[in-house]
Amino acid sequence: MFFKRFFQKKPIAIETNQQADLTLEKQSRLKVRIDGNLYELKNSNEFNLKEYLWMQNAGKKISEMSGKEYTDDMIDEMVKATSELLKKILLAPENVIDKLGDLQKIEIIDFFSRKMQEKSTSQKSTK
Repeated sequence: MFFKRFFQKKPIAIETNQQADLTLEKQSRLKVRIDGNLYELKNSNEFNLKEYLWMQNAGKKISEMSGKEYTDDMIDEMVKATSELLKKILLAPENVIDKLGDLQKIEIIDFFSRKMQEKSTSQKSTK
């Protein structure tokens, strides 16, 4: 499921042997085109601790629901978590986010999580 990739526990710093490498430089952001307009996605290092912990918690809840028979309450909780997560990562006006369908939101979150994972993997391999 797409949430598992984003919410895996992973180190914030890239470890190389006995050293953690961090950068304070502003990194370029991923972009998503919605109705012809480009909107940026936050980088993982732009989240504060409260947002990071919320996302980890939401991912854990959603992962626990995976593979079970979904009740209406579970689906409602997943829809709510998806919308809240997208509002945390997509830098777009709320009216734009509100117009997106649930599957479009999932598509954007999946794109974000794949790219963050690729970035993390490539940083580890270059060290």
